[in-house]
Amino acid sequence: MSTIIKKPDIKTLLEFPKIKFTGISLKDVTELIKKNNIIALHTTNTLRVFHNLDSVDLSKRRVIYIDCSSSLALLGKGEWDFYIKKAIPKVIELSQESKLRDTIRQQTQVPNKRFFKINS
Repeated sequence: MSTIIKKPDIKTLLEFPKIKFTGISLKDVTELIKKNNIIALHTTNTLRVFHNLDSVDLSKRRVIYIDCSSSLALLGKGEWDFYIKKAIPKVIELSQESKLRDTIRQQTQVPNKRFFKINS
């Protein structure tokens, strides 16, 4: 997997299909990954990033940040990751040491980003 990290440029902001939610958060997250979005499940202290891409160029992909503060258990190992990996066998979870994960955590070099919150 290769990673290209570029500084955001107004010219790199892309139009993406509208995000539609069904109210079933796990299904929504899985479908968003299948549609080649990068998903960042997070709280103030934790971040888990999933995608199913062969290579990642942040100027051409959308990163969807989902605040899981109201449902902290979703970020534990064996919760959603089990179902995500079952639904998308080639899904990749970025490791703690990943530069891409760090860039997504910092958000400053992520031009195409959207923020949502899971309501419990």
